[in-house]
Amino acid sequence: MILLRPAWLRRILLALSAKENKLPDIIFAAAFLAFMVCPVFMARGMRNPFLTPAEEEALTATTREVIDYMKINGLFYAPGRSYAVVDGRMIREGEAVDGLTVIEINPGAVVLSDGYNHEFIIKVKNVISVGG
Repeated sequence: MILLRPAWLRRILLALSAKENKLPDIIFAAAFLAFMVCPVFMARGMRNPFLTPAEEEALTATTREVIDYMKINGLFYAPGRSYAVVDGRMIREGEAVDGLTVIEINPGAVVLSDGYNHEFIIKVKNVISVGG
């Protein structure tokens, strides 16, 4: 991973200011910043300096499509060790169902992912609460 330190930035800016035809170098510098520096910002939990907060949220937000062809037959919820019975098969987080990975089991639904930033949800239809 390349970290852009202030000395590197100064060298890039000095090299750009010394040339007559600066446009291709400015485009290169912008591309370098966008593809090399932005992942460093995001990995550190910092926001992308090239996007507005609304644009950044739209890029990272995932929509959950409701799956109607699968049914939750039963669900046991306990943080860290939840189980669900989907179409007669007992599953837990991390297992695969119909080509989708179970990423979360909560009291009202099972959340699945296809691994390409698309999430799907199977909602509990009838809730019968037992205990606490």
